[in-house]
Amino acid sequence: MLGPAWFDLGDRKVQPFVIAPWSDEVGPEYEKLPRILQRLRGEWPCVPFGMSEARKDLPPDWRPDVTSSGDYVDPDLHGYSSNSHWQLVRVEPRRIELVLEYPPLHPIRRVVRTITASEEAPALEISLMVQSRAGSDLPIGVHPVLRLPDSPRMASLDFGGAPRAWTSPTPVEPGISRFKSDVRNALLTQMPTVSASGAQQTENMTRLPLPYPTEELVLVVGHHGSAMLTNHDESYSVSVSWDAEVFPACMLWLSNHGRDYHPWNRRFLGLGVEPIRSAFDLGAIVSRSRSNPLWRSGIPCTYSFSPEQDLETTYSIAVAEAGAAK
Repeated sequence: MLGPAWFDLGDRKVQPFVIAPWSDEVGPEYEKLPRILQRLRGEWPCVPFGMSEARKDLPPDWRPDVTSSGDYVDPDLHGYSSNSHWQLVRVEPRRIELVLEYPPLHPIRRVVRTITASEEAPALEISLMVQSRAGSDLPIGVHPVLRLPDSPRMASLDFGGAPRAWTSPTPVEPGISRFKSDVRNALLTQMPTVSASGAQQTENMTRLPLPYPTEELVLVVGHHGSAMLTNHDESYSVSVSWDAEVFPACMLWLSNHGRDYHPWNRRFLGLGVEPIRSAFDLGAIVSRSRSNPLWRSGIPCTYSFSPEQDLETTYSIAVAEAGAAK
């Protein structure tokens, strides 16, 4: 996981990534956490992306068909790459290269990741190469998680293109999540919500953080492969840009002090801006199912890996000065 990382804006340096507040804790509870959570921070690749098992509470049209279950299922949350120690193979003044070899029975053979600091601007270019040992259809994604200001509504989120939002088919955290489930092609500025009383309202997800605890997953389509989060409290913006042909969707993970159990304990505030080729984080079985609503809407949810053809893609994270909120 990449983070912390300081971007030089001339008269100051900015660190835009979330670092989980429990990262340096110790003890039995900490040791029981999945590796992905123990030092949760910043940005990393998920090969494959999502859960290892399909949720049991999915609406009927999200339930996987029987033909989607015969391929390999990675047992790790967000894949082997999110829970394993990588090998650092090259360190240069502006570039590092890391390699992860996968277990022998995994259809992925190796993942290579390079992180390069730009000479011209406060920006990082990150490349990802995935090499296969067997053919497989897997969901994939990359996982930047950005800091949000403590004050409500003091960050703004902007996408290029004509973004439309899908909400999680089921509540991310029952009793905590506020967005109405299984909403499709909504405006980010008008996300349907349901209150404890059952009253329906709308929420503007482009002004964050929200003024109440919640945990939300929103899938954005119709973008141009870029998103920008502006922190008006600290007067900087961070832009994430990617290849929309490889990652046709962007999942927004808003963790807004919602989870009240260990290790979260309502301490975590951040926004995942995650370019993906996946059906939310619902895992390989749901993502492979061509009957799911995203596939039926023309949004691919898996990548077809082959030993004859490596996947190579690049994306970037850049920081710039920004004005205060108007």
